[in-house]
Parts: sequence; C-alpha cells; structure tokens
Amino acid sequence: MTVIRTFFVSVALGVALCAQEAGPPLPKVGALAPEFGFSAVAHGGRAASLAALTPASLRGRVVVLDFFATWCGPCIEAIPRTNTLIEDLKDLPVTVISVSEEPRETLEAFAVTHPMASVLATDVGVTFKNYWVRALPFVVIIDTTGRISGFASPTTLSAEQIRGAIK
Repeated sequence: MTVIRTFFVSVALGVALCAQEAGPPLPKVGALAPEFGFSAVAHGGRAASLAALTPASLRGRVVVLDFFATWCGPCIEAIPRTNTLIEDLKDLPVTVISVSEEPRETLEAFAVTHPMASVLATDVGVTFKNYWVRALPFVVIIDTTGRISGFASPTTLSAEQIRGAIK
C-alpha cells in the first residue's frame, strides 16, 4: 500500500510541477532580444537617463548587457578590460550597460573605488530573469536591429564581436 501511495504522490507532484508557468523562453542567438528594464541608473559610470535605456530608445545601437555584482570577484577583475573596450569603441553606436540587482546607492559607492565607463543600472527584476542569468559575470550582445548577436564573458568579449553586431 505504501508503494502505491508513493507512486500516486509522485505522479501528482510531477503533474503539479509541469503545470507551473515555464517562464520566459531561453534567449537564442538570432532571436529578438527579450525586454529589459531598469529601476535606477547610478552616477559613477557613463551618464544616462532611465528613459534612454529602453529597448525601443536603443534601437539602432549595439547594446551590450554586462551582468555583474559588486561582490563578484571575476566581475571586478573584468572592469579594466571592459573600460578599454568602451574607450576603443567610443565612436561607434554602442551602449554598454552594466546590470546589477543591487540598489543604486550600492553601485554608486562601488563606482567610487572601481571606476566603470559603462552605464550602471539596477534591474527592475525582469532583465536577469528574461536573459536566464544563472552565473556572473555574463554578457549579452544585442545588434542594432534588436536581435541577440551573441553571448560572452567579459574576459572573452571582443571589439570584433561588438563591431559584428552593427548591421
């Protein structure tokens, strides 16, 4: 009787888990980039307004979403390299947004000791989810047409990848 009961409980649990909402689809190269949104922009990186950081307002520019955290060692190590890339590409239509789930105040304090040339933005709770961010650091490259051009880490991201996303 215990085996039968265990079987039915397992089946019921499996049905319940399958019925749960699957969430956003897994982003793929070539697909339209999922929505992103920010609740705050920190003053420490490149100046930008929230209104200027929407997918619609950035259309026509390559957007590099650099997911990071102030407590992430590899993220911190990658900052000088990212700053150099931004400087090298400053004359191209490229916007690099360093996306964190941390509050603006934390990002601003961090930027004092770790200058970043990117825009520092706090996620509203959808960007990390929509891009399936499971580990940091993580980079998504969105081309000028709003499609995902590629994925990288800050240590492998290259100027050629970014230039290749200009359509």
